[in-house]
Amino acid sequence: LHRVARSKGRLGYLEGGAALLFETLTQRIRALGGAIHTGRAVERIMASNDRVAGLALADASVYECDRVISTVPLAVLAGLLPPAWESYAFELRRINYIGVVCVVLKLARRTSPYFWLNVNDPHAPFNGIIEYTNLNPLRNQRDHIVYVPYYVPVDHALYRAADRDVFDASWNAIKQISGRLKDDDLIEYRVFRSPYAQALCPTGFLSMLPDRQAPLHGLHLLDSVFIYPEDRTQSGLIAKAWACADAIEAQHDAAAR
Repeated sequence: LHRVARSKGRLGYLEGGAALLFETLTQRIRALGGAIHTGRAVERIMASNDRVAGLALADASVYECDRVISTVPLAVLAGLLPPAWESYAFELRRINYIGVVCVVLKLARRTSPYFWLNVNDPHAPFNGIIEYTNLNPLRNQRDHIVYVPYYVPVDHALYRAADRDVFDASWNAIKQISGRLKDDDLIEYRVFRSPYAQALCPTGFLSMLPDRQAPLHGLHLLDSVFIYPEDRTQSGLIAKAWACADAIEAQHDAAAR
């Protein structure tokens, strides 16, 4: 509500989607001499004298470094801290998250003329239909991309339900709401899940948030929770990334002096 009220009906998007952003960042990082390692899971952050010393990887190798910028949920980061930092890990685990089950559909015709359609009907299992192509049409295509999110705890029956069951309930409700969609209009669908979709923000949430610079020197936190009280957006996350980079640069300059 806060974000939409301030937008005054204006919504923007990145042409080419997040893939364009990632590809551009990848090219820029490598052009500046950086390296990107994928498929190398981190088992533990290593420390020496209260400072980051490197990363212990799942393949038993060690990546030495003096700074780590963590973009994973705080609950995940807590499990990566050195054993001596259990009290700090307990502080990070105070932030609870809710999961999401997201049904994405590709349709031959649109469900409605709206980008975001709120649904408040006990006959529908969801509370909103987001038709992304009503905001950003597919290039050279007439298909329509629709998604329906369910924000539920990971122990909820819906989170554990079979993909087909989640789809069937969603598709039946979408057809009832639209009134003109038929089974032949469905091109394909996918069901996605994430256990850390969004942090739960109780009263006093700001006082629960840890500092973005951890007491373990060289560890910087960049989870989306730090956008609070604003909503999660690409532009908001990029702004926090710039602030993190500026802080690291300032610390480097101070140490050089």
